[in-house]
Amino acid sequence: TTNGIYTDTSDSPFKIIPNSSSSIRVVSPNGGENYVQGSNQILRWNYIGDPGPTVKIEALRGETVLATISSSTSIGSSGSGSFNLTFPYSTPPGSEYRIRITSIKNPAWTDTSDDTFTVSPAIMVLSPNGGEEWQQGSMHPITWTYTGSPGAAVKIEALRGDAVLAVVTQSTPLGPGLFNLTFPANTPLGNNYRIRITSTSYPACTDMSDGLFTISPI
Repeated sequence: TTNGIYTDTSDSPFKIIPNSSSSIRVVSPNGGENYVQGSNQILRWNYIGDPGPTVKIEALRGETVLATISSSTSIGSSGSGSFNLTFPYSTPPGSEYRIRITSIKNPAWTDTSDDTFTVSPAIMVLSPNGGEEWQQGSMHPITWTYTGSPGAAVKIEALRGDAVLAVVTQSTPLGPGLFNLTFPANTPLGNNYRIRITSTSYPACTDMSDGLFTISPI
């Protein structure tokens, strides 16, 4: 610190190796699971040694932390632990999710789901779901099913291609999962229509027709 020219560095590198006296391994979800928004699931892990009394639990979407599920929860006992998680209705649907469990005592003791799992919307469009041919001016039931309580009402939209052609209704009751729609006589003809249904309380809780349906002339 008196004269910077008096300095030396190790001649060769040295190693930092993992402390293998303890470890954590995610058991569930570990890849391939399909969880519905609003459903309750049990996250499970095993551990060996003494990784400390608590762990942090995170939900990853791709390589990004979407949410910290718990900043500190008990690691468990007798080599295993668990955490009850209700997936929020605001969880974006997708198939690129993983869970990561990390020791609070030593963050080097961590593990992530081996493969991805899926979060599915709690609302699912039943009809139209692809292949239907409906005439201008005709009336047809729009139907859907839902799991749990994803709000009291839904918004229904008609899509042509990737664009919203019309908002069928801004708000209609979630149950009984039925809305009778009379297609206007001036509805543009085409074979690239879908219906999208979205919870008015949880915008991430949404689904659209799996396939395209057709509007034909009278």
